[in-house]
Amino acid sequence: MRWMNIERDVTPISGIDDLEDMLAESRMRPVLLFKHSYTCGASVEALEEVRAHIEEQAGGVRHAMVTVRTHRDVSNAIQAIIV
Repeated sequence: MRWMNIERDVTPISGIDDLEDMLAESRMRPVLLFKHSYTCGASVEALEEVRAHIEEQAGGVRHAMVTVRTHRDVSNAIQAIIV
């Protein structure tokens, strides 16, 4: 598998404004939002699946990621939305 430049292929979500922008964009095209933890083995494996998904896509899907430990407020906001 080719290692991707995560900064190029996945938009970082580091604040509530970024999250709101992604939610607004999701009304126009699909957005895959990934909550990631570098200290969780399952999350690291899931990141590989996200990379594979990016490779399979011809475009049209926006990929975004929030790092749970460093952006807890955004992670909590996402949790509140999906509950």
